[in-house]
Amino acid sequence: MRGGEFDSVGRAKRMLGDSRAFDVLWEAQSYWLAMETFRTDRERNKNYAYGKQWNDMICVDGKMMREEGYIRSQGNIPLKNNLIRRMVQAVLGVYRSQAKEPTCTARDRDEQKYGETMSTVLQCNMQLNRMSEINARCMEEFLISGFVVQRKWYGWRDNSD
Repeated sequence: MRGGEFDSVGRAKRMLGDSRAFDVLWEAQSYWLAMETFRTDRERNKNYAYGKQWNDMICVDGKMMREEGYIRSQGNIPLKNNLIRRMVQAVLGVYRSQAKEPTCTARDRDEQKYGETMSTVLQCNMQLNRMSEINARCMEEFLISGFVVQRKWYGWRDNSD
């Protein structure tokens, strides 16, 4: 394949001129900036889930510091009782225990052999790509942030299909 085939900005520039390329970049930037609140909230949720409950920055007498440092400066110990992590682990445990292998069922009895072959192919694909682990990690991401994206593609990896 040619290198420029997947370059949408380059293709737009060739087809429509320079202004279209900048329009694409500006649009991409606006989408990135629109997700800033999500990224900030996700990072905070992740901190809570992994035991960093006192990691938020606060302003005390005009000085920025982490909540944990403020609590320590008052002579107290910042206590941690991580209920969120335990709940995430419990849900993931149930998810993993209920994981099933993919199967294909043919509607026509004459095509049952094809259904069995497709089931074998899907199960092999699940094992080769460690999809059970990937799906469990995606479930964990969803529980923490409320949003997950997967991208699937076909291609060569380590000299194999």
